[in-house]
Amino acid sequence: MKTILEKLKPDAVFCANDYMAAGAIKFLWETGLRVPQDISVVGYDNNDICEAIIPSLTTVDHRLEELGQCLAQGLLALIEGAAPNIRKPSYLVSLRGDRMRHTLLGGRQESVQISGVN
Repeated sequence: MKTILEKLKPDAVFCANDYMAAGAIKFLWETGLRVPQDISVVGYDNNDICEAIIPSLTTVDHRLEELGQCLAQGLLALIEGAAPNIRKPSYLVSLRGDRMRHTLLGGRQESVQISGVN
């Protein structure tokens, strides 16, 4: 975060996981930047820390259980000699915070479905 902020001032930061996003929020707060007023932060994996930090975190839920079920069905189809029809499940973006909601959805709703890309 420090290196990024030395070179530019982004509108948003997308972190590889929610714990990294929590660390980014802490660092931004320590440098005097406000989340989400000055910069938005998005995490990835939708774990318990999302609701534990202030402000709560916008995150992408990658739905591992559904993904595992799809892959298991595909594997069973291969074992039975059939052609697998594997389709990734959709990802749910959980939006938290007025700035991010406005940026992504025009303030219309709390979450949006984004189809998985094969």
